[in-house]
Amino acid sequence: LAYEWLLQQSAQPYPVPMIIGACQAIGRPAFEALGGYDGGMTRWGSEDLEICLRLWLMGYQVLVHPGVLIHHLFRDSFPYTVDSAGIIHNRLRMALLHLSPERLARVIDHYKKDPVFTRSLLLLLESDVFRRRREMLQCRTYDDDWYLSRFECAV
Repeated sequence: LAYEWLLQQSAQPYPVPMIIGACQAIGRPAFEALGGYDGGMTRWGSEDLEICLRLWLMGYQVLVHPGVLIHHLFRDSFPYTVDSAGIIHNRLRMALLHLSPERLARVIDHYKKDPVFTRSLLLLLESDVFRRRREMLQCRTYDDDWYLSRFECAV
């Protein structure tokens, strides 16, 4: 549930598992069909990962276009507060929305030793995540098995 920078595969556009938010361009019809970014995510962290995963599961593609040059301002620190409990909440939310129970258990197992895990989990349990999961499962084209085999991920 994190980025891994991949080497360029082609001079033509090609599929990738995920693209960071600073490099995303989503057509308005697709963005609206998806319902936009997940409003249940906290301020920062993984909203871009979640929408990429949702795009794939809903039958869209996520492509890199090697001919596009993106300029991005990298900073030494954030100009706003980044809460680690919020980041873990977002990762747990993404897993709960889109992954099988077995994979979700692995994600929980990964984060459960973090000091803010309990706070993150409480944020998740107080949200709409279970209703949203039912919605996601009903309207997706593919499941997480397909996605992970598509990109040969070992999760």
